[in-house]
Amino acid sequence: MKKMENTENINTNKTGKDLKDHEVNTINPEVVPKKVSRRFTAAQKLRIIAAADACQNKLELGALYRKEGIFSNYLRKWRKQKDEGLFDIKAQKAKQELKNETSQLNKKVLSLEKENAALEKKLKQAQAVISVQKKISEIMNISIDLTENGEKKQ
Repeated sequence: MKKMENTENINTNKTGKDLKDHEVNTINPEVVPKKVSRRFTAAQKLRIIAAADACQNKLELGALYRKEGIFSNYLRKWRKQKDEGLFDIKAQKAKQELKNETSQLNKKVLSLEKENAALEKKLKQAQAVISVQKKISEIMNISIDLTENGEKKQ
């Protein structure tokens, strides 16, 4: 007697794993979490830079990269930031204060520009009223002595 063999049709997927017919069209319901990118604080970056500077050869440097989970371009970028003074807390606070002052000055300039526009509008209206008054006085032959500012002469 022959043993009965499993005669189900077996396919392979893209990864080369064998799949049975009933598994070919199924979707894996497992949700794969997204990789969260690490954020390094200024203190951590300075510590890693110091450790990298202490390395005496490329093997030690490679071991540091693996230990910290970083790439060489990170270290290059962090050294550039350090040279620019971006890790200096006092400099960062000074830049932030300057930015806040600039923001406040910009707000003040905007409010003054609005006020100036409103005053110019009122001035044009006043000039129009004075112009109309002059025309009426000319039509009615009433003499009004006005100075250049539109005030009556005494």
